[in-house]
Amino acid sequence: MVSRVPVLMGGGSVEYLFDAEFGKDAAAPIGSPFVCDAGSATVTDTGNRLSVAGGSLVVASGAGAWGEPRFVGPAFPRAAATVAVARVVPTSGIEHVGWVSADTATGVGTAGFHVNGATDLRTVNGSLGSSTILIGAGLSAGTAYNLAVVQRATGAWYLVRGGIYAAWTLVYVRDDACLTGGTALPAVHNYSGAFSVDCLSVPLDLWAPAAAANDGFGGTRTGLGTTDGLGASDVPGGAGVAWGTPVTATFGVSGGLAVTTVLPSTPGIAPIDAGTPDVFLQVNTTRAGGAVGVVVRFSDASNYTRVASDGANMTVVQRIAGVDQAAVLTQACGATGQLRVAVYGTKIRVWFANAALGGETTIAAQTGTQVGLYTTSIANTWDALSVYPRGTEGQHESLGRYLA
Repeated sequence: MVSRVPVLMGGGSVEYLFDAEFGKDAAAPIGSPFVCDAGSATVTDTGNRLSVAGGSLVVASGAGAWGEPRFVGPAFPRAAATVAVARVVPTSGIEHVGWVSADTATGVGTAGFHVNGATDLRTVNGSLGSSTILIGAGLSAGTAYNLAVVQRATGAWYLVRGGIYAAWTLVYVRDDACLTGGTALPAVHNYSGAFSVDCLSVPLDLWAPAAAANDGFGGTRTGLGTTDGLGASDVPGGAGVAWGTPVTATFGVSGGLAVTTVLPSTPGIAPIDAGTPDVFLQVNTTRAGGAVGVVVRFSDASNYTRVASDGANMTVVQRIAGVDQAAVLTQACGATGQLRVAVYGTKIRVWFANAALGGETTIAAQTGTQVGLYTTSIANTWDALSVYPRGTEGQHESLGRYLA
């Protein structure tokens, strides 16, 4: 048994559990098993659409059915911080790159990038062919993209670098049982795509993005105090971060939830410093009155962006120099669910209850590095907060060591 340890920042050689770098040209059909630089892969390609040329696995076309063709590595025991990395050059059509739960046409359970028509990135709700969630856009045909899908104890982290993503960027976080069973396989599944794959690898190192703040609102504390690191138990970092001075309210902890105990005027805001204005945030919200949500880019009570639901609609409103601006996003949503927000540069994305609310929305530039809880009612609650740097300032660049 090989001992696996977390990656150390900088230096050191890289070992792989599985590594396919396609250094030797091969005409279709390439055969199965396909011997890789480390390990081997099972190839399914009844239409002879796969070949190897110029250091890439070349996928000429798809059959219009998932898994034809497909390139699937060996099964590895499921473990948090296990990474699958790939470099993909999309041309057209749809393909899936990442982890699957079984070597079948639809993968049974999946945690990977659904590369859609060389235009956007999605993740799949279950097996391939199920509904998808939009998680990123701005892809260009013929551009190389580095993709990393990192397993969580339950769920996965999704990161991309290339094209408009100038640094390793955290584009989405899942915490549902997207992978099933005790093992997962690195894989490329095609549907209708024409594309190439320069590498598909699973490094020996364990790697995970560190949180800036991570709070499960547990323990015996009554005030917010400092974060307990349990907003997501498998997330490194984010514990022991002090909550800031609240705005027009008193916040506390009760029954494993963040609550508002005093709200003399609205809104009430509980800020915490993320150390960067570009973040990916997720928190469970329960609305019992008024509006509930979060703030990002918070500098002070006069300057921030709020994302909040009144039980019928989620709105994104910027407050600039003490004045609320017109809503830049209004989307129907429910009263209770997990709220996810990605903010970067002059863009924001919002998801609620595992659904994208609109697309990428333009906002005015703000430089505040704090995020926080937002409410207009004392009855609302929050749970399981985790905040990550988006990566635009290079926070996730250690991933690059796995893609030479």
